[in-house]
Amino acid sequence: MIDGQSVGKIKLAFRAAVNMVERSRMGRAALAGMRPVRALSGRVLHKLWLEVTGFTFLAMAAVGPWPFPRIWQVPVGHARDRGGCAGDLFYSFVHCSDKPRSGA
Repeated sequence: MIDGQSVGKIKLAFRAAVNMVERSRMGRAALAGMRPVRALSGRVLHKLWLEVTGFTFLAMAAVGPWPFPRIWQVPVGHARDRGGCAGDLFYSFVHCSDKPRSGA
């Protein structure tokens, strides 16, 4: 882990490098061209992150109930009872779906 003093030195060195590049016309043009590329890349990576996490949760929702038919046939009072198993699934969906979403 990098401590705060090292982060400050890195920021200072980065800012000095940017100032040196901004002194030339070519450097300003390069930085001006990199800004939209950085913004677009950030948007694309954010959408990719949303797709990956969405697919992960979809896969968990599809695979999660897979053992239910087997568990449902176990006699009541043994390893898991039916109500507890269904209650766990209901709670997981309610708990994960009631969070307010920001952005988008």
